[in-house]
Amino acid sequence: MTSPGTATPRGATTSRLLTVLLFSALAWFSYRSFLDLSFLGLDTWPMIAASRITSLGDLFGTFSEELMDGYYTDGHFYRPLTNLAFALDSALFGLAPRGWHLTDLAILIANALLVRAVCLRLLGPAAGLAAWVAGLVVLLHPVQIEILPVPARRADTLCLLFLCASWLALPDPRAAGGERRRRALLAGLLASLSLGAKETGAIALPLLFAWQACAHAARGSAWSRSARAALVDSLPAALFFALFLVARTAVLGGIGGHHEGAAGLLREDGLFAFLEGYFARVAYPQPFLGGTLFSARLFLVAALALLAAGAAVVQGAESSAPAARPRAALLFVVLWVACLLAMSSLAGRIHDWYAMLFVAPYALLLGAGLQWGVERVRRAQVAPRRAVGAALALGVLALIGTHVAHTPALRPYPMWSRASDLADAFLERYSAALRSSAAGERVVLDGFVPYLPPKPDGTGIRSAFLLGEYSVQAWSDLVLPEHPAHVDLAVGPSPPPSPGPDVVHVVLVPGRPR
Repeated sequence: MTSPGTATPRGATTSRLLTVLLFSALAWFSYRSFLDLSFLGLDTWPMIAASRITSLGDLFGTFSEELMDGYYTDGHFYRPLTNLAFALDSALFGLAPRGWHLTDLAILIANALLVRAVCLRLLGPAAGLAAWVAGLVVLLHPVQIEILPVPARRADTLCLLFLCASWLALPDPRAAGGERRRRALLAGLLASLSLGAKETGAIALPLLFAWQACAHAARGSAWSRSARAALVDSLPAALFFALFLVARTAVLGGIGGHHEGAAGLLREDGLFAFLEGYFARVAYPQPFLGGTLFSARLFLVAALALLAAGAAVVQGAESSAPAARPRAALLFVVLWVACLLAMSSLAGRIHDWYAMLFVAPYALLLGAGLQWGVERVRRAQVAPRRAVGAALALGVLALIGTHVAHTPALRPYPMWSRASDLADAFLERYSAALRSSAAGERVVLDGFVPYLPPKPDGTGIRSAFLLGEYSVQAWSDLVLPEHPAHVDLAVGPSPPPSPGPDVVHVVLVPGRPR
């Protein structure tokens, strides 16, 4: 929203267009090497096979079937929006990976722009520096190298996209009547789409309430009155969520999720290890002091000191500062992180790409920290406050520098290219073996590589998954339907039992990459 006298509508439109072009150019320059990769990730081929729409029944199945429609056996999930996104890419690009990677790149650009807009809405239109920093951190953070090459990880990026969009759609605290109801309805719909992309989108409902409560409080309303107004604006979202949960329960026959749940994760690793795991993946994604546990924890201590400096700056912020609503904004970001931690604990496991959803509030903190630090240096009347502001600004710049230094534009990541070549070579070998076999035969394929192990020091790519046995099964069903096959993974000394005389039984024997 443009303040009177700050920019003409035409000037604001030009500024937005230039921002989109700049973010798009940076994204393409940083990640263009990923556009040439094949389909990677254990879940990508199963999701492609299960989401294609070739009939009216397939369209209905997009909203009435669980994720991957039986290919995945390690849990049960309902993500109709992610299914629909895959169906659209399948219709547009077929099985040409480049188009799918372009879609993921476009979602990344949209997320960076939305986080920038969220920052401006939270802190006010004068917080331009904070907004630019937040958007660029999302765009260039090293966690993106774990996500962009694998279309199946799109669920996380779609979840963030609709989460941010739902907040921006909420009515202004000064709105009333029909406009307020329409904006609340739109925000509720977008929030439910976030839940439809991934289960973590459940945080959209409490955060819609928190957003509006903080927005009203930032304008001087009492917290009790702010809470009542926020509750009214959150009612459409609550209704949409209730309908979605009814549909999810009907499709999955229960709440779904991974089999082990949160209890297994927390019992095995402990709460501190869980929190430390996410912190390291967000603030210390690529070790620059070495990959030892000591250096990561040393970095944790430094980051906590940086947060303490930020809290001191917020506490001392004058009302005339560009961040006119610092305390309400900080409270919202803290609630955002707390909700993410609560939902992530229910997953029962941690993967590197799960950290992507934490990068957005982290980017907002970095942007706000830099803006507030610079303003303290410029405006503070006493030397201690200026010193704290300078320490905060320099610390944030150092963090941003470590992240930007590890973008693919500045540092190559050949592991993904290696993974792509291995996956293509194996599928060619599988295809040749299947075409030359008759129904009822058993075919044993050795040298099957499901993933590439990360480097011992923790640098580079840590989640380079290629294919699983259910990935090969999905690829076979999709690409070679005229050659029915049943794919098993060799586990233990005894071969898996034959599935019957009507299919070729393919047994995959894991091996090391050559």
